[in-house]
Amino acid sequence: MKRPAGALEETSAVTLEDPTCLQGGRGRGRGRGRGRGRGKGRGGYHITTQHDDVPAKAALPTVCSDAIPSLVQPVNAPSTALATQLPLLKVSVKYSATGSNFAPVCEGLVLLRRDKKLCDMTVVANAGVRFKAHRAVLGAHSDLLASKLEEPGAEIQVDYASYEAVDLFVRWAYSEVNVQNYHPSSTKVNEEVLQISSDLQIPMLSELCALWLSTDVVTGNVVDRIRLCEEFGMPKLRAALLAGIVKDTRVLQAVSQNPATLKHPALMRELLSAIAFRADS
Repeated sequence: MKRPAGALEETSAVTLEDPTCLQGGRGRGRGRGRGRGRGKGRGGYHITTQHDDVPAKAALPTVCSDAIPSLVQPVNAPSTALATQLPLLKVSVKYSATGSNFAPVCEGLVLLRRDKKLCDMTVVANAGVRFKAHRAVLGAHSDLLASKLEEPGAEIQVDYASYEAVDLFVRWAYSEVNVQNYHPSSTKVNEEVLQISSDLQIPMLSELCALWLSTDVVTGNVVDRIRLCEEFGMPKLRAALLAGIVKDTRVLQAVSQNPATLKHPALMRELLSAIAFRADS
């Protein structure tokens, strides 16, 4: 297709080798109707230009780096001086981490115990029922337990306790049982857990049993619970039970007439003293 007269197309390709200055040399052209010029500058630049309808041997002008700043640095490059003058503004970022970010040590140990992996000790319950566990877990709750579990393969004999009681004890040691879900099926089971905690010197487990004893107290079981407090050394609970008895006249009269109270001389004396005090006041 023939171009109209006077049309001019120019394509330039520039290779930059020296960032100081660009000096174009004279081009030598060859062509019939089209001129191709090649110039070599002294500054080390090679400039190739393609012209249409430009006479051959046309002189190329001298070009400096200031005239083509885009060849020396990117057009959008920020000024260092300008960047240092900008104020530092707070960027508000809303992000919340997933999970609690606590290492799940207890959960991992529970899974290992349930799968009987890496277990190095045994708790023996009534009828020879054996519970596999980890020495480091149980030993962490009591100095006495730690001394009994120094050797791998050690056994803790609590054959006076039922399966339920020992299961509650072991699961409590692994933080599976706490105040919210400690529900022994009977007073006897709670008493067996209390016996385990007393024998192995685990006061925190004893406190859990004491808390259970402080619930559902009636005139028919309060004397037995006072007896347990005296047997296992729980003076705080005993004082709370006694205070609950003497503050209600009807409860005080019912407990003082209970046959179980007659078998407990010390408690009977305390109750009679409370009755006499009320009569005087």
